[in-house]
This record gives sequence, C-alpha cells and structure tokens, in this order.
Amino acid sequence: MHAIKPINKEFAWIISPYRDLVDKASVRTWLEAKVKTYNAKFVCVHDAEASFRLYEGLDFARTLAKTINHKNYIYLESRNEGVVFVHIKNGKVIEDRLVGLVSLFSTLEFIIQTSEESELNYQIGYFGLVSKDIDNNIFSLLKELSGEQGSFRELSVSHFESIEISDLTDDQLFYFIEYKNAVRDLADTKTQNLTFMVIAIVALIVWMFSADIFNLEKKKERVVLVDDFKEYTQLLLNGDSFSARLAQDFRIHKLLVNELPNWKLYKVSHTKESIEYRLIPQSHMATLSVLALFADNYGMALLNDSNGVGIVASVDKQPVYKLESEIRRFPLEELTTNIIDIESNITPFATIRVKKTDDYNEWSSRELSIVFNGASNHELLRLAAIVDGYPERYPAFFSACQSQGCSYDVSPQGIISGAINFTIYGTSLRGNSNG
Repeated sequence: MHAIKPINKEFAWIISPYRDLVDKASVRTWLEAKVKTYNAKFVCVHDAEASFRLYEGLDFARTLAKTINHKNYIYLESRNEGVVFVHIKNGKVIEDRLVGLVSLFSTLEFIIQTSEESELNYQIGYFGLVSKDIDNNIFSLLKELSGEQGSFRELSVSHFESIEISDLTDDQLFYFIEYKNAVRDLADTKTQNLTFMVIAIVALIVWMFSADIFNLEKKKERVVLVDDFKEYTQLLLNGDSFSARLAQDFRIHKLLVNELPNWKLYKVSHTKESIEYRLIPQSHMATLSVLALFADNYGMALLNDSNGVGIVASVDKQPVYKLESEIRRFPLEELTTNIIDIESNITPFATIRVKKTDDYNEWSSRELSIVFNGASNHELLRLAAIVDGYPERYPAFFSACQSQGCSYDVSPQGIISGAINFTIYGTSLRGNSNG
C-alpha cells in the first residue's frame, strides 16, 4: 500500500490497498474479520467491494474508474517509488499498484494472453515516462492492448493532480474512513433497508385487501410456469470461473519467480476464497521483511504458522456469464468429451479425470479433476484456455475441495504434481437442448 499526495493538496491518494468482495450475508462480521486479517484501521466500502488501508486517504483507482470516460483503461505514471500501474476493465478496478519494469512487462503480457481479441481496445494514458521506462518491448505490448479502436497517448498532467475533489459527485468519491465509523454506517443502512421493507410489506397488504385479492368468489384458475433451469441459471451466474482462477495462479507464479529469487515455491493450495503459496528460503537474503514487502505490494497476506511461511492471495472472482442471455447449454456428455479430448491433444503433462456426476433431471453437474504430472506453470494457462471454451464459453467452475484435490507440489525445478478439481454443468438426456 502506498500514499501519493498531490502538490498543494491536503488529502492523499491511496494506491494498492487490500481489496476484497463483501460477504453480503454478514457484512459486519465479515468486515471485522478482514480488518484483523489485513491489520487495517481504515476501510472503504461501496456496493459489493471493500478496500482496506492502515492510513486515511482516497481510493485513487476507484475514483479514476468513475471519472474517466472509458470502461477499459490502463494508466501508467513514473514516480520515484516505481511505476504506478492501474488496470480498469469493464469499469471495474482489476489492479492498482507500484511495479518495476520487469513486473510491468509480465503483467501486460499476461493481460494480452488472457484477453479475447475483442477486448484488446484499451484506452492507455501515461505520464512522466521516459525512454528508459518504456523500452520497445513494453511499448509494443501497450500498442497491442490499445488495438484499432483504443488509444495510447502521453498525458500533459498527472491524473493524481488533474482530478479535483470539488468537481466530483458523491458516487465518484471513495474515502477511507475509520473502521468503527464504517460499521456504524452499515448498521444505519441496514436499519433504513428494514424500515423500507416494513413499509413496502404494509403497503402491499393494504393494496391486496383493497383490490379484493382474497375474495374467493373472484378467484381464477392460473397456469403455473415451471422453469426447470432456474437453479441451473443461478448457479452459472454466481459461479467462480475456473479458467480465471487458473490464469491468476499462473500470473502469481510468474511474480514469485521474477521478484522473489531467494525464495522457492514448494506447495500451492486452492480454497474457495484464496490461493495459498508456501515458500522456503534459498539463501540468507530470503528474509521475512522481503516477503512481507512483496505481499504488501500485491495486496496479499503474509502467512507464518506451524506449517511454515507463505503468502495468501484473495481470488479474483470472475463470472463465466454476466447476463442470463449469455448462458449457453451444452449436453454434459458432449462437454466432457470436448474438454478431455482437447486437453489430451494440447499437453501430455496433465490428465483430466471424471470424479462424480450429479443429476437434477433436466440438467446435470460433473466434477472433474486435473491431475498434474511433470507440468510447468505454463500448463495452468493452457488448461485455462481449454476449460474456457471457444468460440462459446464453457460453464466450468472451481470446485471447493474437501480433504484432497485442490493442492499441488512444486519441485525445486518448478515441476508441478498434484490435482485441482472443477465442476462443469450441462443438459441431461431429458433436457438436451441449447439455449
């Protein structure tokens, strides 16, 4: 986390705070737990997103996302501490941090590798970068990201200086406030929502009696429409994309190799909410302070317990389908065959096995397991592309593990062995149709 104070301004912009998705079922309890986890005193909660910080200030990336006129935007600015990198996609903050040039190149390369061709239309603005900051390789990646419909230009003034608080509306300002105040505001909001709900229920009851809804003499026979795929649709809209998780895992592997040469990764564990990376030191230079700085820079948590040392990254959860109209229904057997056949042709270092199938009449789900054998971290990206599907996306989601199936070991040479589970959904023989 870093604070950047504009010239002649009293406030500070916050870069790279800890970010997380709010658990709406128990916001207050969840918030209290996260404040302890991140050792934070200030929090910024808005809609379903929360960011955590040790000091007060304004969330720069969120404000930038609200004030620029582009839904896909990348901002770069050279400062003494490093290069500020802000990645906004579909109006959401994907990443904001200070990076080195090597890390910047890897990050841009990763965005290109995991983006569809239609998404490579970023608006890119940069400030204060000189020739040594943008070499030909980085320049080429930025040009590729801007595509034919985007733009890539040098700004005359820094965004840190050009954004004026007095010009912003309430929904464009994102203040970090003290945790206790945030809890109180959430409690007030909850009370207001309950009040509105009670009023609405009373109004509905009054209307029902005034409209003579309960008059049995006027009761009419009605046809009840049953949607056999209602639960199926909700699962697909709310699931945790497995391909996005694999791509995030690959990217963190690259960061560990590039920025922690004195630490060696030996085990990776996937859970519903996070990915845990266990490390061992390779020299006297592998200090906990270096590991803590790395974790802080990338919004991760340092892990130091009886099982050893490591870092924990929150999962960047992404839906496979954002709208109900995007959902595709594939026959489950056909979908299984496609994924297994393509995987066997792409890489010999991983095998996909069928674990179990659950039937829900019109549709079914099937749990699969990717078993690694002599794989490198590049297999993570290849498998992400396979389970993503093309030209239409497959309904493939991360499957939370019980006792086994969601961890793998990494040898000193970087060879992966272990397994990760995922679930696919498709129509059964009764409901075999596209929609």
